[in-house]
Amino acid sequence: MLCNVFAGYVCRSVKKIVSLDDHVALVCAGLKADARVLINKARIECQSYRLTVEDPVTVEYITRYIAGLQQKYTQSGGVRPFGLSTLIVGFDPHLGVPALYQTDPSGAFSAWKANATGRNSNSMREFLEKNFKETSGQETVKLAIRALLEVSYFLLSRFTFECICYKLPKHAWSSLALNLCFEAALTGA
Repeated sequence: MLCNVFAGYVCRSVKKIVSLDDHVALVCAGLKADARVLINKARIECQSYRLTVEDPVTVEYITRYIAGLQQKYTQSGGVRPFGLSTLIVGFDPHLGVPALYQTDPSGAFSAWKANATGRNSNSMREFLEKNFKETSGQETVKLAIRALLEVSYFLLSRFTFECICYKLPKHAWSSLALNLCFEAALTGA
């Protein structure tokens, strides 16, 4: 199981974690209108890749595509750059190896083992750098909850945190509202 944490306000009508394909998901922070455009283009590219190559898209390929789109909009006249940062997370379709990439509005992208985006992401990233260990399953979710509690404990009443999990046997994404898990984390469960 791969756990990707997004720290920020989650509006009831706006999804910040979306599925691009069966094995690839995207987390965004920034302008939601820009996110909808980028997500639609990425989903079409995933479908086009599958139809053309007859294989599912790799996480690195779709990351390069999204970063290329973001970069193209920084150079085109008459358009403004995309105002959002993304985390693209997924599994290699053939090996099942997890991958996590971050893209910036400038079009730069980088690979990560653990990362966060949105408000307080720098504090979250520092916590993850200090405490990250190669884990899986519930240990990964516990690390995510600990990071959220450590960095944003005083903001819990105003924020909802989401964690996206992918289970290999079922090959399905599930989004967990971590605010339901805080009580268990506080009691040590």
